[in-house]
Amino acid sequence: MMEDKKLKDMWTQMNNYLNFPFYGIENIEKFLERKSSSIFTKIKSNIRTVFVFQTLGILFLIMDIVFYYPDLYIFSLSVAALLVLLVIIKYEFDTLQTISNLQKTNKNVQESLNELHDFILRNKLKMVLSYISTNVFIFPAGLIFYFFLLYGQIKLFPIFGYIVFGIIHLLMIIGAFIIQNSQLDFHQQHIKACIEDFDDQEKMLLSNRIEEKQKQDVRLKIMVIAIILIVLIVFIAILKKNGVG
Repeated sequence: MMEDKKLKDMWTQMNNYLNFPFYGIENIEKFLERKSSSIFTKIKSNIRTVFVFQTLGILFLIMDIVFYYPDLYIFSLSVAALLVLLVIIKYEFDTLQTISNLQKTNKNVQESLNELHDFILRNKLKMVLSYISTNVFIFPAGLIFYFFLLYGQIKLFPIFGYIVFGIIHLLMIIGAFIIQNSQLDFHQQHIKACIEDFDDQEKMLLSNRIEEKQKQDVRLKIMVIAIILIVLIVFIAILKKNGVG
């Protein structure tokens, strides 16, 4: 009887904490299903967002290929980059399909989350590198197209401009790594928490620790993006000062 009372008190506390009505094991399992669905949705949404930026990169590269056709150097680099980006997009698409299948084929919530956790653990480096590749290609391709719109050719600028350009590009790559790596870490911790919740039947393991970690990651992402924007503004100012742009 004491154990039953303790369990009931625990559900009551979770109801107050999450504002979700727990009345028994069935509702707990429904909550886990909702939680699992939310995790899958967030991960797939993240991959689709990468698709959007990769599509933008492809458009820039195609326009560079078309408009710089007489320039064999730019043309060749753009074609090579386009082929690499298409391979990466194929990998992203396969990843999205695999994750979708994990969600559909496994009726057991715990099994689905376990397999998703293992999949991310095995493929984390590939997923991070795939995300980084978008930033590797999109900025140079976009800048080359920008120069064509203004001048019809690649515009030369002082050596300091190249240095700043390199710094911006490097910051974008580092920022992409930090953002994607922290996002996957959060998903892994979130999944692990749900698995532990399911095993122990303790919904209170949706803890403040993970929520606080997410808040820290958001602050870090904002800081990284702000730094990149500041450096980009400085870069544009330098180009303007030297008559480029």
